Amino acid sequence: MHRQFTEASSVRCCGTAGHHCKCAEIALLNSKQIQMLTKIVVDIKMQNDEIIEWLLQRDQNPVPQETPEMIQPTQENEEIITLIASKKELIDFEQNLGLEDQFEDVKRKLQAKMKATATMERLHEALYLMFNRLFLVECSWSGRGVTGPKIAFRRYVNVLRLFADVGNVDGQKVDFESLENFFQKKLRNAKNSAVVSGTIKSVSRSSFSRKCKGRPKKKMN
Repeated sequence: MHRQFTEASSVRCCGTAGHHCKCAEIALLNSKQIQMLTKIVVDIKMQNDEIIEWLLQRDQNPVPQETPEMIQPTQENEEIITLIASKKELIDFEQNLGLEDQFEDVKRKLQAKMKATATMERLHEALYLMFNRLFLVECSWSGRGVTGPKIAFRRYVNVLRLFADVGNVDGQKVDFESLENFFQKKLRNAKNSAVVSGTIKSVSRSSFSRKCKGRPKKKMN
């Protein structure tokens, strides 16, 4: 009896005159959502089918892998530049640079090995590509040294001309004043540079005790 009353009340609620029934709207909304979900599922399935087909084609026709290009060292990079290590070798080098073909050949070898792009850095590279660090200790710009005369670097004009050429950036050669400042600094610090590079071994001085006048020595028991 109670169950029948509940069902009848429910029917009267949905079908009561003067009240708008929302059942049809809910059903329509659900239908639209179902259609949208169905379309999404169909689209996903089509995309999956396309991906599977592409994978199968790729396996059947693999794309050839490009072999990375090996950069072979040039002959200029492999050429050895003999380091100048004596005054005689410097004199011979100066004379050889007086011949234009020799000058251009040495310049080509240097430029092939140099990597710096700034003028002072290029001069630094060229200096240690051509000269033994220990030999540079025997040189100075003017020929004067603290303990005696040294090899005057400024007299070797062809060598300086070579430095001016290899040190140029964007076609601008290095002027004489810049070369003078560069070599004065480098040759002044040549010994320190040789020590840092390991060419000259640094010697540590042993500690010593100073004797004080008027203080008697202690007798050893």
